[in-house]
Order: sequence, then C-alpha cells, then structure tokens
Amino acid sequence: APTLADTALMPLLQAVRRLVGPAWDAAGGMVEVSVEPETLSLRTDAAQLEQVLINLAQNALQACAGRPAPRLLIEARLSRGARLRLTVSDNGPGVAPGLEARIFTPFFTTREGGSGVGLAVVRQLVHGLGGTVRHAKRPGGGACFVLTF
Repeated sequence: APTLADTALMPLLQAVRRLVGPAWDAAGGMVEVSVEPETLSLRTDAAQLEQVLINLAQNALQACAGRPAPRLLIEARLSRGARLRLTVSDNGPGVAPGLEARIFTPFFTTREGGSGVGLAVVRQLVHGLGGTVRHAKRPGGGACFVLTF
C-alpha cells in the first residue's frame, strides 16, 4: 500500500534522471526533466512514483536502442481542472499501430526476451496512487505515456 506524503516533483524527477541518466549517456542519449512551475508537488508515495518513472525510462531506452541521439523527456504540468499531468516521452519508434490496447496487459511484450510485466506494473502502481496512465500518440513519433493525478 502506498504511503502518501506531499512530494516536490522537481527533486523527484532530478533523482530519476540521476538514476537512469548513465545508461542513456552510454547509449549516446540524454534525459531531460521539466517541471512547471518548479514548485509543483503531488501527494503521492515518492518511492512508488519513482519506480514508475524508472520503468518507463528503461522501456524507452530499450525502444531507442540503436537510434542516433536517443532522447527521453519527463515533464510535469498542471492540466485542466488543476489535475497534475506527468508525461514521459521518447524519440524512439513508438508503439506499433494496433498494439496500443495490449501494452498494459500482463506478460504481453513486443521485445524478444521481455517479460511483459513493466507496463503492467506501471499501471498497477499508478492506479494504486490514485492516478491513471495511458499511451498517447505523438505527432513527431516516439512513445508517450501520460500519467494523470
């Protein structure tokens, strides 16, 4: 069960960048974080939200393998109705058409050797934190996951 506390998002996203950044650097890529306003916070379980973001970042890195200049962007903003919107996007190939409805299904994988539990765990954790997660199409391609709280 989550342990909720007011959590400043900029330090949390910076911690995620520090954790996943070396792997992205080794692949010739970069991780960017953006929080607007910088003082934005969320009542959440910081460790569980951090795990969600790490899972999404690792999936993105695997999807971007072999691409020049892989890029991950994690953004936090307020959206309509003062809801918090966390967006995790990359410049990889994106989710293949027709698979969007299946990617959160436990044990479904598009990667050889993948377990298919990463996105299922993401969905379970986000729902446990009182949020939703969905895949969104990006005009420029790549994968984009939107978490709303």
